[in-house]
Formats: sequence, C-alpha cells, structure tokens
Amino acid sequence: TATAACADFTHGPHDEPGQPCTASFLLCLACPNAVATRRHLPRLAYLHRALVELRATLEARIWDLDWREHFERLSSLLAAHTTTAERDEAVRGISDHDRELIDDFLRRRFDL
Repeated sequence: TATAACADFTHGPHDEPGQPCTASFLLCLACPNAVATRRHLPRLAYLHRALVELRATLEARIWDLDWREHFERLSSLLAAHTTTAERDEAVRGISDHDRELIDDFLRRRFDL
C-alpha cells in the first residue's frame, strides 16, 4: 500500500478470506494487517499535511463524512510515534513520485 506495509493482503477484514484486499488505502491504517515503518513516514507525513489542507477547503459536513475518521487515525499514529520535527523533515525529503502517489490516492484514482 502507499501508506503502510500489509502483512496479509489476502486475509483482510474487508473482503472474503483468500481474496485480494479491495479496501481504500485510507482504511489501511485501521486494518490489523497494516504495518507502518519509518520508510513510510514521508508518505504518511505528506498525507497528513494534505488532509489538513483539504479540511480547510471542504464544508464541515463533507469533511466529517469522508475524511475525519481517517485524519484522526493518521494523526494519532503520527503523534504517538513521531515528533513534529521528524514529520517536517520527512515531508521535506519526500520524492516527487511519492508526492504524486499520495495526491492520486487523495483523488481516489486507485479506489475500485
């Protein structure tokens, strides 16, 4: 996934056992199969910033329905395991490819 590693892609909580996961990447961090590592930090930190920016542009009702839960989950993960300085450094070091990948995911271009 773009935001975490998956310990078992064919046995997730959103699909039939043995079938590949079809859940939105936004649900990855809520999955018991998700494993976020330091190598995921640039994408996670960039995603967090992008969600902060998105929140400023959406009606509160839309934000609450579509994004709030995912933002809170990501915020909790980052606050528990990283510092603000680490997140800032990670965003500064993100590759263009990773930035484009997260932007495409936010536009839900990869959702089934």
